[in-house]
Order: sequence, then structure tokens, then C-alpha cells
Amino acid sequence: MNRGELWIGAESGYASKPRPALIIQSNRYSADESVVTCLVTSHATDGSGAEYRVALPKSDMNGLRAIATLCLTR
Repeated sequence: MNRGELWIGAESGYASKPRPALIIQSNRYSADESVVTCLVTSHATDGSGAEYRVALPKSDMNGLRAIATLCLTR
């Protein structure tokens, strides 16, 4: 896994549905057992409690079929 890649993953709780996750962790820490990600959703108000949201427009270049949102929490 490398920073900037999108992977499909699922977590427990509100994010249990498989969804894309953007890898934001530095490649310097690739040997670690955990990976820092931002979940991607097409629902701007999904009730996740995310403190910050970053909109991603759909385009042929990024392959998104709908406007997406990165959900960021501390």
C-alpha cells in the first residue's frame, strides 16, 4: 500500500459497509501493521461524526462515478 492509493476496505461500526479508503499514511511507515486512511463516501451527511470533510469531484481522470467526500477525524 502506498500513499495516495485507493483501496476497498470495511471497518466495524458505522463504516462496516465496504467502501473506498484513501491511504494518507507516509510510505516511510509501510512496515507498520496499521495504515492511516480516510474513508470515501458518496453521502455528504452520512452521520459518521467526521469532523472534517473534503469534496472530491467526479472525473474521467480519477474514475469516480459520483461526487465523493473524504471523511476526516482526529
